Amino acid sequence: NSSLVWGMQILCGEPVQCHPKPCCGAPQSICIPQTSDEFDAVELGRQWQWNANHKDEWFSLITRPGHLRLYAQPSALQLNQLPNLLLQKFPAPSFAVETRLEFSSVYHGDEAGLVIAGQSSAGLSLRRAGSRNELLLRHDKTETVIHADLGRHVCLRVSVSDGGKCQFSFATEKKFIQVPGVFVATKGVWIGAKVGIFAMSSITGGFRGHVDFDYFHLVENKASPRLYPDECRQGFASRSDGI
Repeated sequence: NSSLVWGMQILCGEPVQCHPKPCCGAPQSICIPQTSDEFDAVELGRQWQWNANHKDEWFSLITRPGHLRLYAQPSALQLNQLPNLLLQKFPAPSFAVETRLEFSSVYHGDEAGLVIAGQSSAGLSLRRAGSRNELLLRHDKTETVIHADLGRHVCLRVSVSDGGKCQFSFATEKKFIQVPGVFVATKGVWIGAKVGIFAMSSITGGFRGHVDFDYFHLVENKASPRLYPDECRQGFASRSDGI
């Protein structure tokens, strides 16, 4: 059998957690895949993936330059069932994501926010309820109203620590306020957990609104400050001289 076997040498088929960089013949700097996005390009970066085969009418990067506009699509029973989730794989065991959105919809039932998706899902979002925007925490099929009336501008944050523990928070000014409860992320069907953004509507027909995301920043989780495993950093450094 001449097929290649990927994984650890001792346990056949076990995924490699980290590994020294291959010898490239010359010193190479440490490179980290792109994660944060200012949405100032005309195309989505390659760090993004949709939850299903996408449609061009789901989003725009040119309607409002410097922003990602997501158009609300029909909702699902759970967030992880939405085809129009815009996601990235978890980049590290510990990290945080911050995003700022402008929710201008006037249509009852429109909703947009930040999501953690896997076989289980959770999200923090703004939802239009009559003439108000309510802050909503979702966990699978459960929803809890955190704040009954917020403005149309809000910053959302999720901090992820070892073990996939996720803590959501929000800010309308400078200070972030933690949302009660910790959600433990789970792997997906084919790949691991993902983090991203979404826009949906409980209205299946007629008019639906949109949301504008200003940025999507991956930052250090100060409560668990370890973007990448120390042993991986050491392994990468040991290969930086091309040996």
